[in-house]
Amino acid sequence: MNNKKIVAGLLALSFVFGGAVLPSNVVSNVASVITAQAADAETWTSVKELTSDLTIDGSVETNSDIILNGHTLTVNGDLYMTAGMLDIGTGKLIVKGNLYIGKENASSYAYIRMQNASGSITISGDLVWNVNSKMTNTVGRSDWYTFDLITAGTINVAGNVYDYISSTNNKNSFVMLGTSVLNLNGTGIQTIKGSYYGMLAKLTVTNNRTFDMEGYFYSTTPLVSDLNIKTQNGLKIIGMQLNGKTVNITGNITQYAKDIELDGGTLNITGNLTAEGGTMKLEGGKLNVNGDYKIARVTSRGDLVSVEAGLDMTNSNDVINVSGNFIIMTYSFAATSKVTMSAGKVYVGGNLDVDTAKITFGSDNTVYMNGTGSQTVKLKNTKGQKIYNLVLMQDRSNYNSDIDNHAKTVSVEIQNSNPTNPTNPTYPTDIKVDYSEQYHQIRFTWEKVENADRYGIAVYLAGKWRIQTQNITDTTYTTPKNLTPGKTYKVAIAARVNGNWDATNAIKNAVTVTVK
Repeated sequence: MNNKKIVAGLLALSFVFGGAVLPSNVVSNVASVITAQAADAETWTSVKELTSDLTIDGSVETNSDIILNGHTLTVNGDLYMTAGMLDIGTGKLIVKGNLYIGKENASSYAYIRMQNASGSITISGDLVWNVNSKMTNTVGRSDWYTFDLITAGTINVAGNVYDYISSTNNKNSFVMLGTSVLNLNGTGIQTIKGSYYGMLAKLTVTNNRTFDMEGYFYSTTPLVSDLNIKTQNGLKIIGMQLNGKTVNITGNITQYAKDIELDGGTLNITGNLTAEGGTMKLEGGKLNVNGDYKIARVTSRGDLVSVEAGLDMTNSNDVINVSGNFIIMTYSFAATSKVTMSAGKVYVGGNLDVDTAKITFGSDNTVYMNGTGSQTVKLKNTKGQKIYNLVLMQDRSNYNSDIDNHAKTVSVEIQNSNPTNPTNPTYPTDIKVDYSEQYHQIRFTWEKVENADRYGIAVYLAGKWRIQTQNITDTTYTTPKNLTPGKTYKVAIAARVNGNWDATNAIKNAVTVTVK
């Protein structure tokens, strides 16, 4: 028999000091190194409680507890736990291979307990997780065995993180809560595969590298850094708090159940965004979707159906930019408005389709249709709700003929229509309209035009533009009272810049209004 194996076996059984035999589950106070051949794997069948640092030159498989007691356990191969508790405490676990809490096709009855900021796990390979659904006692939260067990400390992974739990009936997912940190410290593209009940607290990536994320992502902890993510099979985001950070995602995204909160940050998606649950809260942030944005669910047959998902645009700095189609289909029986577009700006490069009564438009929100070809704007079942400010950035011939029926004000602001001075237009833009139902009058406001000393108002009547006034010195104009309710007018606002009136662009930017 190999002499190294004999020595290792004796060390694992007992140590004798001054006639006292220590139990086999306690390692000597002297620093010990158990050496095994590279191909060998030790099997531990009883509790391993460290009283000093310990190095295993090989792999370990165990069905019992490992308690670090503030010491360092180094495994120069894989560590595979089929059962038992891995209690980190203030200690350190270093695994030069993979750490298995179960395997892809073999569930485990093990778990990790790490609740001290000084504790750490460092894995040179992969972290693999697959805990059996029968683990339902009170170690973690009731009916959630692995919940509330990792709440502090750091797990460093140079390989991938795989949570192989596939059933939504198994709540024993890989969960990190509190102040715990998952740090991806590899050198290439790493993968995180999350399961339905999985959660992460703080997520960091060395050198801010792009990493791959599959399955599910859920965190109630605000992000601590920017993230660059790609997904090959689509990522379902259950909840995310950007905390003002920038998140770049390449691939298709589903907002699955809870809120995505930008907190003034920026979410860039190169792919389609489908919202099936929760609310997208911009909070002064920017959402850029280089694809379609659907607040709807796509059935297996490819049909779109309504969902209980929402959008919150209530901050004047909110910006949404959708290069494709923007589709809103929320449940009409929801108790409150699920989609609120009362402030900020929305840019749509494709079509805009709204089919819900649970939507609220506000006067401080402007929708810009900025595509390069044919576009449509359609609102139905909105119970009279209309877009407040709709800006067409192409010639009207590129839009549906009934587009005026879907907005309170429609203006045309052709892109680069003034090539000699594109950054300083010579006509008013961003025209906003307020209505007084009490006095049946309308108030217009617009952005100041640089170097303009006068503004003029013209109304299209009987086939001609008729000037109402040319002596406005402010950026606002209020009509006389008691206009005819229900009557529609087309209104152009021009500016006099350096003595010249730009009537051509003013007419292109005309707004259509209806007296209330």
